[in-house]
Amino acid sequence: CCFSFGGRGIHNEDFSSAAQVLTELFDGGGTLDIVFTDVVAAAMAIAFEQEDRQRKHMERLKREADGDPNSLALLQQAATSNNAVPIIGHHLEAILSVTLGRNIETGMTSTGVSPTPTPNTHRRKDRDMTLVFVKNPLNDEQFAVRELLSPEIDVDRYAIAEGARFLRYSIAINAAKGYIFGNPSANCCKLTYARCCELPKHRQQEREGIIVGDGSAGLDEAALMKVIGFDTSKAELLYAHLVNAVGQAVYCIVVDHVWESVVLCIRGSLSLEDYVVNLQIDAEKLDAVGAEYGFDGEGEYCHKGYLARAKWVCEDLKRHQILQNVLNKETGKYRDYSLRVSGHSLGE
Repeated sequence: CCFSFGGRGIHNEDFSSAAQVLTELFDGGGTLDIVFTDVVAAAMAIAFEQEDRQRKHMERLKREADGDPNSLALLQQAATSNNAVPIIGHHLEAILSVTLGRNIETGMTSTGVSPTPTPNTHRRKDRDMTLVFVKNPLNDEQFAVRELLSPEIDVDRYAIAEGARFLRYSIAINAAKGYIFGNPSANCCKLTYARCCELPKHRQQEREGIIVGDGSAGLDEAALMKVIGFDTSKAELLYAHLVNAVGQAVYCIVVDHVWESVVLCIRGSLSLEDYVVNLQIDAEKLDAVGAEYGFDGEGEYCHKGYLARAKWVCEDLKRHQILQNVLNKETGKYRDYSLRVSGHSLGE
């Protein structure tokens, strides 16, 4: 249980970057004498301070917007949107509120902007809009209006469906831990059934993916397939690397027959090993890496831990040659499919 989220493969030298980060954070030029609870208390104090600064900053921006004609025009533009109306003034916490399918009825500031669109405006608008903060070229924050994807527009509906489809693989690669903790009471039973009944039946089919390092008695593979789907006519698992170590990444390769895509999906931060990698924050030059992998890295830098993981994934892909084989323009089984890369956090 103590190693449910990793830690077995972490060695003392792996903590060198983490130790350096903490030392630089707490170094006051004298003797450092702290315990773990001091670190927790400091983190909570920083969170409260950041929240207070954000609140004060938003208040200042809104005061400036009340007297700025340009900001007023943006408020009017957003307020006449179909369904997405910014809440300004009295409701500080909801400044970025967006509601699809209905209008937000609320009071406004002295700008005199009515939050309820007129019927004619409602019919003319194709997309909803909301008010957001953006940074201008001078790095100052200001208001801006952004259009939202609408399920009533074909191209937007396609984009929403596309995003939802490939998000599934980013969820799937979290394997058993992600699947169980998403809904422990229900998913434990579902995963047990998938491992005992659905997975053995799936393994009997002709098309079976290569699984490397499932040390959880097949639960990781079962969770992966439970999210992807056991119907190989829609999605097919080609490869899954489930070994989680500081120097190795958890990722998979899936063929999505519905969207005619080969998907490379890399897991984000989920284990202690991943967070050790996150703390390897030294900046690495990309000159040599660019020359090796075919891009201009001169004068560019990258997070040391992220770069190490990316290079390992590239080398593992070369070692197994799966992408090259299935996407080969002449002999590849899925040569007409597109390549998609999916991931989040450390997997980006």
